Amino acid sequence: MELKTILGVGKKTAERIFNKLIIKPSLLQTLEHVFNEIKNNYHQCPICSTLMQNNVCLFCHNDLRDQTKLCVVSNFFDIIKIEATKVFNGVYHVLKGEINVKNGITPDKLTFPALESRMNDKIIKEVIIAVGATFEGEVTAQYLKTFLQSFDIKISRLAQGITNWWFFRLLLMR
Repeated sequence: MELKTILGVGKKTAERIFNKLIIKPSLLQTLEHVFNEIKNNYHQCPICSTLMQNNVCLFCHNDLRDQTKLCVVSNFFDIIKIEATKVFNGVYHVLKGEINVKNGITPDKLTFPALESRMNDKIIKEVIIAVGATFEGEVTAQYLKTFLQSFDIKISRLAQGITNWWFFRLLLMR
């Protein structure tokens, strides 16, 4: 039951994981090592909420990145997809989710205060909204647009209907 709760998997998957761990106890040691590695070496950046390794953010403190361009994403894995395109050289801000009032995820539960702090520093000149194309993503994008309108910046959003990474590449080439 704990596996189901912790990992957010269904009953059958939790049972399979449990069974695998019972059959092969060495996996428990491997998992313990992996979890300790994560606990000791990976943290969230206090500025952008992305993943830091050994207390160093690959984006915020990187002089080779364009600190005036900010890409707002829902989660860390969106950054991995964007970085794979090798066309964006700005910095990121991870919201840590999307607005979903039905599930109790309101803007105050996301990282909007940290985003507002970054915007008030007046370094950011352009924000690219790169949240999902779901209903929750649309709600989040609209909230972001309204939220960002008071700042003197350029706001753009990844297109819908074509592959996002392709549009991202086109957007940055212009």
